[in-house]
Amino acid sequence: MSKTSTVQTQSTSSTPPCPSWCTQGVGHEYGSVGRHELARYHISKDYLDWSQIMALETRLDGPAVCEAPFISVCADAEGLNAEEAAEVVASLSLAIQQLAEINGAR
Repeated sequence: MSKTSTVQTQSTSSTPPCPSWCTQGVGHEYGSVGRHELARYHISKDYLDWSQIMALETRLDGPAVCEAPFISVCADAEGLNAEEAAEVVASLSLAIQQLAEINGAR
């Protein structure tokens, strides 16, 4: 059995549901991180194209473990002019509000 088919069998047979805020599609697949570890990211919508909420879910010989959600900022958020910096601040404000709602629901 190839490594690819092993990953698909493990991930589709008991893939836990995604958080309600995940935009990656119901039951999106795991990718192989190492020889025995599988991982997938849950990713929210973009907030003004500058930030997202993300959570890493891993599986290693057993049930999946989903880490706490966090805010991810676009790698281009440096060397900004005043207008772009204001957009990043607004984006982070929206992401902070959403993360607080997510954490309140946990």
